[in-house]
Amino acid sequence: MGYIYYEIEDYEKAISALNKALEINPNLVISWLELSSLYLDTDEFDKSIEPNKKVLDINPKDECGWNNLGSAYYNIKNSMMRY
Repeated sequence: MGYIYYEIEDYEKAISALNKALEINPNLVISWLELSSLYLDTDEFDKSIEPNKKVLDINPKDECGWNNLGSAYYNIKNSMMRY
């Protein structure tokens, strides 16, 4: 459900559904990745870091987790340099 809400840009419901899925199964990598992507897409880069760390705790070789984590840090750095 989280993915569907995310796709229709109902981010509040997406976050709630993804968190519910993670309560049921905290090792659900796809839910962590969706949560991370949602935060990246809504420019909440700092909130994207923790879900990516969870992904990498579960699977240190996950390419999407590394990519999203890098994107979060890159965007945080760029937003800080603007001010």
